[in-house]
Amino acid sequence: MERMETSQVSTYKTSQQTVLKFYNLLKACAGPLGAFHMLRNGCGGHVTLTSTSSRLIPAMSLSRPELKLVASSVQSHLNQYGDCGLFMACSSLYLIKASLQLDIDVATLSSLYEVFVKTLDTYMTLPDSDLWIKADFTKLDVLIAYVRSVVRSKSFATLNDHECENISQLIVTAFVESIPGLHVVAQGPISNGVFVLGLEKRHIKESCLHHGLIIEYSELSSLKGIVQLSVKTAEDFGVAGDKTLMNVCIKVALVTCSLSGDLEEIIDAVYEVTQKNCDDLQNMIMGRMMAFSEELERLNVGLVLCQKVIHPELKTLFSSKGILYVERTGLQIIPYLQDLTGAEPIASFIQISGIRDKIGKVTTVEHLILAEKSFLLLTRTQSSVVTLVICEQWEERLSELKASVRTVLTGLHSLVKVQKLLPGGGCWQSHCAYQLKSKITTKMKEISKEVSCSDGQVLSALSVFLASLHNWVYAIHKDPVQLLVDPVSYHCWKLPETSLSPLSSDYTHCCCGMKSAPKSCMENFPIIPRHESASFQSVALDQPAEIINNSLHPKLVLDNYLASKEALLRSVFTAGLVLSIDTYIFEKY
Repeated sequence: MERMETSQVSTYKTSQQTVLKFYNLLKACAGPLGAFHMLRNGCGGHVTLTSTSSRLIPAMSLSRPELKLVASSVQSHLNQYGDCGLFMACSSLYLIKASLQLDIDVATLSSLYEVFVKTLDTYMTLPDSDLWIKADFTKLDVLIAYVRSVVRSKSFATLNDHECENISQLIVTAFVESIPGLHVVAQGPISNGVFVLGLEKRHIKESCLHHGLIIEYSELSSLKGIVQLSVKTAEDFGVAGDKTLMNVCIKVALVTCSLSGDLEEIIDAVYEVTQKNCDDLQNMIMGRMMAFSEELERLNVGLVLCQKVIHPELKTLFSSKGILYVERTGLQIIPYLQDLTGAEPIASFIQISGIRDKIGKVTTVEHLILAEKSFLLLTRTQSSVVTLVICEQWEERLSELKASVRTVLTGLHSLVKVQKLLPGGGCWQSHCAYQLKSKITTKMKEISKEVSCSDGQVLSALSVFLASLHNWVYAIHKDPVQLLVDPVSYHCWKLPETSLSPLSSDYTHCCCGMKSAPKSCMENFPIIPRHESASFQSVALDQPAEIINNSLHPKLVLDNYLASKEALLRSVFTAGLVLSIDTYIFEKY
């Protein structure tokens, strides 16, 4: 039985407890040493093992409306940028949790948080900022370092250094080779150009890259070995029908509607009919599908790719006419098929007059056997679409690795728009925290006047904001450590709690690997506080700037600039939205 229930976020104790539990659950997944969670619904079924936000958030069933709001905001961010979901969720939840303990009006807090985040946004976009580094596509080592950082951050993947390096190079190669050339049509690509195909029960070293698109083809048994396919071909006269450039191609029809003969495909209504009417309607549908197949034959189509199911009679007809068919391709691969073949989706078989303009083409169709399954490899000379085959021993680890690869590809494509990367390992958060502290304390009077609050309220809100960044830095490094900040670059440095000596080397690197310093100087580095106090002291410049050298560590850690900056902005706005809602009214079962 369901009933209506209300919840006041600012006063309801259960809301504070659920926010804290959700925060601790997500924070545990942060970093390469993060824990992974096992998720399963109350009715049983599939078990999901993951520490990746793109798989964790959708798999969770949340009942509290405030948590649903945060999860929905994070999912929206992931759909657009693909990365930094955990950082966004943890930052937002920490701000909500800590803000509820402050004796400051919610509107004032939201205004102060907005001032803080806009200050950081302005600083991060400065052309001469010391925060970000240039991501030059001519320097593949920087791109590989970024890819390696993302892949290594997923604890469940458990890749050793050699495997991580190989898969990182393979991803960068796939990305570079998928960049469209000048021959691509004017409207531009629809997909990202890299189709990720996962194969279970195979070692990761068997992962490889294929030019073209690989789709599963269950019509042929893998037990018979590689089969030489006989596919109807047509003449391709190149550009503008120039017969001097005649080639042989295979015409392709890309069908997104069902060819199974279901009535629901053409009639969206509830109706009552007799058995005779039903038979007549079924015969009419079969007649339309037969006419559709005859039109494909007249157009010399050699390959039919159907997103859904094909009727057995149509399969027989296609086979008799020498037309190769593939059914149940699924929705995910359709954009890649459009980019590869140049075909437009055929959404209905009723109207056949405009089908000619929707036909695409491929150069070759080959039979492949991968992991004891049959596949078709479709290639086209004028296409940059590639298939990245990712192998792993079992399903959940494969799903985790595929999610990481998709995150990396999204990040690499964002570098085409903005060629910037941030120092990872918590260094950019540490840098931003100390820069923000300096800027806000400098113009304290202006801010308090603008927001109409006291200096003490500004400091209290700032302490919460900085603590949200510092706690994320500590969340990344799970083992007992002291995290220090250098007084020059404001990067964070990891030091075991035991002692500074004995020292095996004279120099050490910061957590991202971009800075190095003599270990003897680290004695003067201040500790990054987990919780800032309301009265701040500036980080003293005790050491000269020349001790911090710009050297690149072999295991450089980098974060995506656009995804990180947008995650920071959205986390603050999401927290402000949750705090500003006085009462939730929802159904409880």
